[in-house]
Amino acid sequence: MKILVYSCHKKYGVCSLAYFTGVPLSIVSQMLAKGEIPELGVLPPKVAVKPKPFFAELAKRGIKINETVETICIL
Repeated sequence: MKILVYSCHKKYGVCSLAYFTGVPLSIVSQMLAKGEIPELGVLPPKVAVKPKPFFAELAKRGIKINETVETICIL
C-alpha cells in the first residue's frame, strides 16, 4: 500500500505537491551545474544520478523517502 500525504508547504507558500516536484529538479540542476553529472545526452535518472547523494540532498530539504517491502505470499 502506498500512502502520500501532502498539504501546504508553509515556508514557500506552495502546495507540498509542487514542492515535491520542484525540489528534485532543483537538486539535479545543481548537480549538473557543479559537474557532478558528467554524462551528456538523454539518460535515465537511475543511470545519471547517484542515489546516495541525491537522497541526502532531499533529506536536507525535509523530504525523506522510506520504502517497506513485505512479502504477502510466495507462489
